[in-house]
Amino acid sequence: MVAPTVNIQTNKTMFYVGGLIVMVVLIYLAGRWLGKWSVKLQGDTLADVSKAINRKNMSYSKAQYDAFADRLFTAMYGMGTDTPAIMDTFSNCKNNDDVLAIIEAFGKRKSQSALWGVFGGQEYTLPEYLSKELSSSDTAKLNTILSGKGITFKF
Repeated sequence: MVAPTVNIQTNKTMFYVGGLIVMVVLIYLAGRWLGKWSVKLQGDTLADVSKAINRKNMSYSKAQYDAFADRLFTAMYGMGTDTPAIMDTFSNCKNNDDVLAIIEAFGKRKSQSALWGVFGGQEYTLPEYLSKELSSSDTAKLNTILSGKGITFKF
C-alpha cells in the first residue's frame, strides 16, 4: 500500500487564503462596529449647532448656506480632496454663525464607500468629514483663514 502524498504548496496556499478570509471578516466587523459608534456619538452635535446659531447674525440665505454645504461635499466626496475649494468656501464666512449655518446645512452626509463599505459609506457631520479629508496643516490653514476674519470657531 502506498502512503498518500501531501502537497505542501497546496496546504500553504489554503492556509493563506483562509487567513485572508478571516482578516477580511474581522476588518468588516470592526468597520461596522466603529461606524455605528461614530454615528451614535454625533447624535446631539447638529442639534447643538442649530441651538447655537444666532439667526440675526447670519450673512446669507438658507439657500446660500445649502450651496456652500453642497460645494464642500463635492470637494470632499470621491477620490482626492479639492482643498482650495474648501478654503475658498470658508473664506465667504463673516462670523461664527456663518460657519455654524454651513455645518447645519451640511447635516450628516454619507461618505463614498471604500472597500465595499467597510471603511466608508458612513454618515459624517462637516467637522468629522473635514477631519478625515484635511491634513493637519490644511486644517491649521483653514483655522487661520477663519481667525483672520475674527471667527473663533476651530475645526
